Amino acid sequence: MRIALFSETYWPVPDGVARFLYDFKKELLRMGDSVFIFTAAGDGDFTFPALHFVLYPQYKVAVMRTSFIEKVLRNYEVDIVHIHTPFSIGTAGYIAARRVGIPVIGTVHTNFLRMAESLQGSRYLYQFVKLLWKFSKKLYNRCDRVTAPTSLFSEELMKMGYKKVYPTPLGIDIDKFQKDVSYKDIINKYDIEEELVYLYLGRLTLDKGIHHLIRAFKIALSKIDACLLIGGKGPYFEKLVNLTNNLKIEKNVKFLGYVKEEDKPKLMKLSKAVILPSKADTLGIVLLEAMASGSIAIGANKGGIPEVIRDGETGFLFEYGDIDKLSKILVEVAKNDYGELKERAYREVKKKYSIKACVERFKGHYLSLLR
Repeated sequence: MRIALFSETYWPVPDGVARFLYDFKKELLRMGDSVFIFTAAGDGDFTFPALHFVLYPQYKVAVMRTSFIEKVLRNYEVDIVHIHTPFSIGTAGYIAARRVGIPVIGTVHTNFLRMAESLQGSRYLYQFVKLLWKFSKKLYNRCDRVTAPTSLFSEELMKMGYKKVYPTPLGIDIDKFQKDVSYKDIINKYDIEEELVYLYLGRLTLDKGIHHLIRAFKIALSKIDACLLIGGKGPYFEKLVNLTNNLKIEKNVKFLGYVKEEDKPKLMKLSKAVILPSKADTLGIVLLEAMASGSIAIGANKGGIPEVIRDGETGFLFEYGDIDKLSKILVEVAKNDYGELKERAYREVKKKYSIKACVERFKGHYLSLLR
């Protein structure tokens, strides 16, 4: 098949969708398919000029030429268009596909309404996000098929007015996190003295709940000696640093900034547990990576996270914002190895969330639309 993927971001832009699409394309190519990436930021096959998005400067909005995309789709005899973001890139991909007469599938990766409070500004910004969400829904409802990463998120979308949404889990490159890697250089790089390490990796925004994690970690430190590593960048950075200083735990909390992709498996192997205290994640790819690497996955019981973690069986869940419960989990994890839990978690990730299984699921959608 010849597949065109449309996304506002692509590798090496540091976000989950960009990284997923990199692995997704690589696996499609390995299976013998042809893949064309259209993007506004990253090393795509077709990268369009773009302006920084005023609400979140990490992202760009492309200046699109739909006629050019239409020409590319015809010249390369593309079979199917798959849009991964609903903004200028996704819209242009949809319009061009309709003009050429080829099927369009759309994947909803993000709940923008839940993320809206991360946009620090006036109520007008939130109203703008609501308009974007409304536009997004109209675009996806015109696609031939719509998918979302989990059943929980799919059901939520349909309650919000989306037509039938097919739950289709994303995947990760499991082999990358199974390699026998040394993390000695990471210990030296970040001057880590404690043997017990906890890790957060992701955007530093309010919806991620990192402030809850820091407060829970403060409570846990009364019973354990540990280090909390916080990797990532975002608009909430200064407030998180100030919170850490105010709680007087700055010696035990290290902010890593942007983490290179090659350092992620090392950090995962080093860490006893990876925590995602978010209320907005529709899947939680970082938890899948943790489970693949042998680290314990801990997540808030929100969004798509409870579909990834079975509490007490493949990881641990706590109610979003429940600092006391999270602190108890951190202490409990420190005292036990949980070898069987980690083995179950790895088997589940390998079976359900490998990038190979993910691509096979999406190719099933593609073939269904092409019949």
